[in-house]
Amino acid sequence: MVGNDHVVLAVGRDYTDVSPVDGVIVGSRKQKLTVEVDVVPAE
Repeated sequence: MVGNDHVVLAVGRDYTDVSPVDGVIVGSRKQKLTVEVDVVPAE
């Protein structure tokens, strides 16, 4: 259940609307995506 400790990062119809990477990646190596969010209280 969503509460006050959840942060909305994006809103869209599906994953393609809010994908963190846009475009095409061509390659045969493994890929890794790391995402961090810093939350600071508003005054």
